[in-house]
Amino acid sequence: MPTTEFDDRVAVVTGGASGIGLATGRLLAGRGAKVVLADRDGRAAEDAAGSIGAAALGVATDVTVPDDVTSLVTRASEHFGPPDVLVNSAGIVSKHRLVDLPVAAWDDMMAVHAKGTYLCTQAAAQAMEGRGGAIVNVSSIAAELGNPLAVHYAAAKGAIRMITRAAAVALAPSGIRVNAVGPGSTVTPLTAGRLSDAAMRDAALQRVPMGRFAEPDDVAEVICFLASDRSRYVTGQTIYVDGGWTAQLYAADYARMQEERLVAQLGGEEGRS
Repeated sequence: MPTTEFDDRVAVVTGGASGIGLATGRLLAGRGAKVVLADRDGRAAEDAAGSIGAAALGVATDVTVPDDVTSLVTRASEHFGPPDVLVNSAGIVSKHRLVDLPVAAWDDMMAVHAKGTYLCTQAAAQAMEGRGGAIVNVSSIAAELGNPLAVHYAAAKGAIRMITRAAAVALAPSGIRVNAVGPGSTVTPLTAGRLSDAAMRDAALQRVPMGRFAEPDDVAEVICFLASDRSRYVTGQTIYVDGGWTAQLYAADYARMQEERLVAQLGGEEGRS
């Protein structure tokens, strides 16, 4: 992989203090970009930027607050130059049964994911006007598959998927491409609690044909591809980085039971012929 792919480019990554956001920032910086890592936890953003070096800047940003988003783009522009790449990776998770889902939890989820993606996309597009650029949003397999304990999360990630498509059409005349990645279960601080439970981890792995969860770099590699000139004719798309999760109809145990049942039936039919 060329280390100069993003030379002379400035990339802003929200949710950049950890997980997929930090992995993306590191890959972009390693390939020549100047990177601004934005996170609601300003100290964590600064520490993450420090781990990358002079090519990175950490900025405290709440993506749900318009003034924060405007300030983020302004600081990026003053420090490195106007952004050429935006990665909308800020996110939160929570679980509730639908019948118990608090309005506040719904509002928070939609604010961070849908409103945050809209605000950052709008601000970056204004800065990219006349120059072009690439925007990559982080959606989820939850945008495609129903989760009874995360209706609000599925709705928010579905909103990101549609923002991606509509914004791609709106911004194409300005030379700005907009795409998304949809990760499956990924090993990050947000999933650490769930994946530390052996029974839950094993049950989730039944859904992954490739037999493992994603690492942040697995997703970051696809983000970097969509941000690069290698994808120069790709816009409005969501690429699912899920080890085959969304391609599989049945969990592995159920699929095996179906196959064993079919083999038994065929054996019986062959015995009668």
